Amino acid sequence: MIVFSLSSAVMVKLKFTFLIILKVILCTHSWISQLFFYIDDMVLITEKKTWEEALVFCRKNYSDLAMMTDKEQQTMVQNKVKIAETEFVWVGLLYACFFEEWIWVNGHWVSSDNENWQIRKESHGCGVSGAMQKNQMKWVKRPLGEQYNFVCSIH
Repeated sequence: MIVFSLSSAVMVKLKFTFLIILKVILCTHSWISQLFFYIDDMVLITEKKTWEEALVFCRKNYSDLAMMTDKEQQTMVQNKVKIAETEFVWVGLLYACFFEEWIWVNGHWVSSDNENWQIRKESHGCGVSGAMQKNQMKWVKRPLGEQYNFVCSIH
């Protein structure tokens, strides 16, 4: 009979390798991945800034103003907005006057009929950006010069 004796360093490497393989297997199924590897990549900034100041701050210190392109991101931002110190919280929505359309800060189009808007298909004017209203957790248009807390994305 052959008996194998492994050093503690080899055991640590084997355990690490096993965990990596397990993570890869679990991550192929998104619902399992969300159960085990949920990462909140949004941060609330409680300083009051205009939308443009918030954009510059997020891009300098994090990644960008928060964008909500799926339900998970929407939930993460809502969780931050709940603890904000202002009634409205800036997010990465911008009204592009030239195109008469809402866009995220990464350039992707946002429908004015999206279910997350407090008032769908509302008429818009120039000089507005998107915020989330604290008590209703819906997107609203707000004048660019107003100062609110804001949510930055980390990645």
